[in-house]
Amino acid sequence: MSLFGLPFFGKNKERETIELLKQDMALIYESSCMLVELFKAFNLGDEGKVSDKASVIDDLEKQVDGLRRRIEESIYSGAFLPMGRSRVFDFAEKIDDIADSVQDTAHMFGFIANDLRIPGVDGLLGELLEVTRECVLKLREAVDSIGVSDDLKSLIIEVEDIEHKADLIEENIFRVLYEGEHSTKPLILYSKLIEFVGMISNNCETASDTLSMIDLILKP
Repeated sequence: MSLFGLPFFGKNKERETIELLKQDMALIYESSCMLVELFKAFNLGDEGKVSDKASVIDDLEKQVDGLRRRIEESIYSGAFLPMGRSRVFDFAEKIDDIADSVQDTAHMFGFIANDLRIPGVDGLLGELLEVTRECVLKLREAVDSIGVSDDLKSLIIEVEDIEHKADLIEENIFRVLYEGEHSTKPLILYSKLIEFVGMISNNCETASDTLSMIDLILKP
């Protein structure tokens, strides 16, 4: 039997698929780190660097899409039993959503010109992005633990805890936005930006739920 319950002939495909998932999460984490760097440029008012960092994130997202297609090919060419196959496919789709949310956030920064800043928001926004990156990191560590350690369940719990922390920071940002008197355009832009950032950690938590199911299904 293989690690995940298939006859011996499926073992290599299983391992290949898991390794592709790990590579995918590594790229997504790199993208989340680049988003933090983009914010630093945004905070300095360097619109050129913001655009450059967004382009890097676009390139990373394309690589994530390419890996997702390879994961799909691996799944449907013999890896995993049918129930596990559908769960792994679902997980691959959900982590792709994380990469999409990072990309959406990066491009949203480009719409907020220096003269549209709202005082008191950017410090909290930087805090939110750091927590968001931490959430992606914990999900990456959870994926890396598949088949090699018993840390998966505790890491999934950490993802959920960090996502809750991100929610609290979001609430604080929206309080600053809507309790003050701000012009309509920057208020709309910042609200959309925070929504996009929030989707990153939300998608991490959703993916971690699926990962928990995979852990149950794939146990020998």
